Amino acid sequence: MNPSLGTSRDHLREVLLQFLWRQWSALGVAGYTQTPDPWLIDPEALLLFSLPIARHDPRLFDEIIDWLQLNGSLISLQRLQALSKDHQLGDPTLLLPIAARGATADLTLLAADDFERVVAEGWSSDGSGLPYVYPDGTGGFSADGSAGSIEVVPDGANREVQVDGVLRRDVDVRFRVTLAEAPTADGLWLTTVARHTEHGELRARLRFLGDGRILVGITRVRGTNLVNLGESVLVRGIRAAAGTALEVRVRVAGTDPTFVGVKVWPTGTVQPTAWLVAASRWLAGWTNSSNRSR
Repeated sequence: MNPSLGTSRDHLREVLLQFLWRQWSALGVAGYTQTPDPWLIDPEALLLFSLPIARHDPRLFDEIIDWLQLNGSLISLQRLQALSKDHQLGDPTLLLPIAARGATADLTLLAADDFERVVAEGWSSDGSGLPYVYPDGTGGFSADGSAGSIEVVPDGANREVQVDGVLRRDVDVRFRVTLAEAPTADGLWLTTVARHTEHGELRARLRFLGDGRILVGITRVRGTNLVNLGESVLVRGIRAAAGTALEVRVRVAGTDPTFVGVKVWPTGTVQPTAWLVAASRWLAGWTNSSNRSR
């Protein structure tokens, strides 16, 4: 590719993203501080124009989805369809389903566990708790009446637990993790499988390093092939040590593109507005899914 063409393309994309941030900020999205532009905003036209470009900025893409969750009733789906058809604006196969989900979405609790039971081996007993599945056995899992515990295996082998029967494409997972001991020099991994399909898995990964640093990343796995979706990000303001407690939130939504976002913050503090790490990728066919953690 001609270097000047590549530079021009990148510059145009950056200018368009800055423009979109200004427009969405005027509609209430946080994250852009410049003075709004002196014109009225057509939300349906803005939405159609935005999403094909916003997929190059995962944070903007997610902010638009969040805005739709709160304000989707303000969007006219009939007008959105008419604009798309009459002006060839946007891609209806991508934009209209997103808008429809935003206009009608309700948060439905699929599974939750308070661990108010004592179990010596495993996380559930006699029908109490969720329908957990343990691919490698129940050894190392227990519940003490307030939390579920996972004993770390010295030789580095995995401990894996799944919640059976949760079959949803788009999910928002939240949990708390507390370290009983400081990580060793080899470190410690905590992985949440946010989407599992016949094509592979989308995972959020926390890495607790021996020096106290905590890194967060997103990976795509096909068979034995693991690909990082972007760089891992350092969790600031907290170190991995005995007693360290973190809140973790993982969201996966959509197809073509699929959005994956992860937030990690110290327990007892306010949840951040922005995703700590996020990725938006075109993953055709990754639709039928279940979810699990290990």
